[in-house]
Amino acid sequence: MSRPRLLVSIYNPEEVRASVAGGADIIDCEDPRVVMGMYEPHTITAIAHAVRQSEGQRRLPMSVNIGAELTLYQPAGAPRADSETRARAAQQALGMAAAMDVGDGRPNIIKFGVGGVKRSRIRDLVAAVKRAIYSHARYQSHLAIAGFMPFDWETWEARRNLPDVIRELVRVGEYRVLGDGPLVFRDHFSTAELAELGVAGDQRFGLTEPPQPRSLDMPEDDPVQRMQAYIDEIQAGGADGVLMDTPVHAKVARICLVDHPRNAEETSGGTKPALHGIFDLDALQKYASYCAFHGMESWTAGSIAPFHAEELGKLQDLDVVLCRGAASEPVTNPFGAGGESTRMGNRVTARRVAAMARAVKG
Repeated sequence: MSRPRLLVSIYNPEEVRASVAGGADIIDCEDPRVVMGMYEPHTITAIAHAVRQSEGQRRLPMSVNIGAELTLYQPAGAPRADSETRARAAQQALGMAAAMDVGDGRPNIIKFGVGGVKRSRIRDLVAAVKRAIYSHARYQSHLAIAGFMPFDWETWEARRNLPDVIRELVRVGEYRVLGDGPLVFRDHFSTAELAELGVAGDQRFGLTEPPQPRSLDMPEDDPVQRMQAYIDEIQAGGADGVLMDTPVHAKVARICLVDHPRNAEETSGGTKPALHGIFDLDALQKYASYCAFHGMESWTAGSIAPFHAEELGKLQDLDVVLCRGAASEPVTNPFGAGGESTRMGNRVTARRVAAMARAVKG
């Protein structure tokens, strides 16, 4: 049985060498400081050059996220016309393909999200991205991977007011300044941090919310039925694969993709709540098998720990396991104090990537 490939999301060109040395199969460009993980094109090109310098004979593919969901709304919050949404997503796909192109014509991967898109609009959005890259002579062999994000609203309600959750979501921009908001900035940030954020201490705000299934015309009660519905719509649009990830709200609230007995032990030394999984392994096997039935690749992400990766590596038909958190660790300055362990501040290391590669590949 073939094992899944390991994708490592990197923050900058310097992390490429560690990822390649540790055994990564795909190098993903993802900025942990922002929700959609998007970079300016010149940074993606610099990462592409770093991959060529580090890979040796392996010829590793790259992936980028075009953030298709960001094309859905006007700045004032009103939905864009369907035709404009499709056009913007297609333009972004070609732009990211060009940013990864440093002259050797290798197949790369375009990732984009449809988790915030109403069901009736998914297949046309997917088709627009796929047509854009398939119609370009240089990018016809690129893969289009469409992603959706399952969520556990009950656990979110229990954890949304934890100080660490509030602080991290504000730092990645998942908040709105509101005159009658339930939260006040000075209760959560120091004077220096408020200046960095550019907000006043007495301003009130509220956290954003992941979209409810009902608002997207998706099945409400059964997450497995919801999974099936997303796969059906993505396949109808012609994507090459499906990515099931968790939103940033889940990541900071310690809600992960995989339900596993060892989640209860993962509390970061007792300072954070235990991991809480969304899908058991039977459901994840069904996900991989259903994607294979439709002739598409299956990709999984969502705070994947090494012990999750060991089990995911045993699933039939699962193609790719994505990680960053488990492949990174705090930065240690040999001439100074060690760094704080944060989603935004940790650095990918060859040691951690190798551990994940062993877990995935057995």
